[in-house]
Amino acid sequence: MAKQTINLGTAPTGVGGDTPRSANTKVNQNFDEVYQLLGNLGDASTKNVGTSAGQVMGVGAGGLLGAAPSITNLHNVFNTEFRSSAVASNSPPGGDGYYNLMHIRAGVDSRWTTVLAQEINGYRLAFKTVAIDQSAATAWSTIYHSNNTTRAADGTLKAI
Repeated sequence: MAKQTINLGTAPTGVGGDTPRSANTKVNQNFDEVYQLLGNLGDASTKNVGTSAGQVMGVGAGGLLGAAPSITNLHNVFNTEFRSSAVASNSPPGGDGYYNLMHIRAGVDSRWTTVLAQEINGYRLAFKTVAIDQSAATAWSTIYHSNNTTRAADGTLKAI
């Protein structure tokens, strides 16, 4: 339906304009159309943009759909998000220090986050768990795969 405009008539008396009933009918029909359109937009159209529960995330939030934000200490991420690092503290041992990171905060015990680090310029892949309050952390564990192992004649994997 096209927008219905109320004819206010000639100033200052309103002669020739819509009657009050006709004007209010147009107003009601206009509002009915607006509310019908708003009702079909879905929940996201009425939410605030942010990273808190119940909000809609914007592009780039948590390192999604954009360059991952860089951090200087791999223990300093507390939510589930993607990050990157360049020679940061608490990095996996060895390698060149440049990593893409995925931090996953535990849903069943939110005192912990798991850090998965993938070396940007190499094949290193490692993970560890860190307490949110940084009071404890496991050692880094290396994930072995076809680019950082060799297969011996007997079929067993050998770390490179």
